[in-house]
Amino acid sequence: MRISVVVTVFDLRRYAGEAVDSVLAQRRDADEIVLVDDGSTDGSGDWLEKEYASHARVKVVRKRNGGQLSAFRAGFAECSGDLICFLDGDDRWKPGYLERLERFYRERPEFDAVFGNLETFGKGKRALWHEETRDRDLGLSVLRIYLARSASWEGSPTSALSMRRALVERILSLPESFDPEWRIRADDVLVLGAAVCGARRYLLAEPLVEYRVHDDNGWFGRSADASEHLAFKLRRHAMIRHFGRRLEPTAGLSHLVEAELATKPDPRPKDLRIYRKILRDDPRLSWKQRWLARRKLRKTYRRLRRDRSAGPRS
Repeated sequence: MRISVVVTVFDLRRYAGEAVDSVLAQRRDADEIVLVDDGSTDGSGDWLEKEYASHARVKVVRKRNGGQLSAFRAGFAECSGDLICFLDGDDRWKPGYLERLERFYRERPEFDAVFGNLETFGKGKRALWHEETRDRDLGLSVLRIYLARSASWEGSPTSALSMRRALVERILSLPESFDPEWRIRADDVLVLGAAVCGARRYLLAEPLVEYRVHDDNGWFGRSADASEHLAFKLRRHAMIRHFGRRLEPTAGLSHLVEAELATKPDPRPKDLRIYRKILRDDPRLSWKQRWLARRKLRKTYRRLRRDRSAGPRS
């Protein structure tokens, strides 16, 4: 299995060295490391070339500034690996991260993507991104994302995302006309795109990724005004609808939510609430159909929780 790493950098000269060095320090070497400078104005591109371009496994790509999604595309275009891992230029990995990923993907070929846990560092107290104590099979979430009025985000930020090559190819088939809308938060494209494309995803609870909190984070710790919040929800909706166009028309899909819930060996109360809401809001269902479907959904949820308590299945 060949592992490719895409490191994206925009005006991160202060931090990029730690990010790249954390990849080079992995116990399991990355087969190739693609450093994408997205038109930095702080000298990051020159510095990356000076420090890393001569390394046998490193390729430096410099491009005009186009934002995070365009940087993902530029980096992936240079990758030949079976497994693609993403890293923001201000974050870093602990030494066992790639070793753990390779072992998982080899042992569990049925999974398309792995979302890692992160530990924040830098400003403020250290904290975990996911308050998980055990790994979790996230199952499928095509309908959960596509039919829910408010898409529920199951995933991790960029630096803890890894996917098989075929899945990345499918997600990045998103037309380039979307790129200006995803200059930041393009990890939403990877996470939500993977879900609507039907990927089976897994969450690793061990925090092997470190997420840096600093004054220049693109969105972490920042509050958006009403206009920005609406604009984000609209572009996310457009992106989800694009990936889900094969599901049109949506008539008759809501009755499948019970089958999708059954793909999650360890469902949470939030899962049940979201699927119940999808059924409740489907105007095509009569009150009796809705009642029967929600009753069946509740029974499936209770069975899955009971089975999980009896012993881990993932």
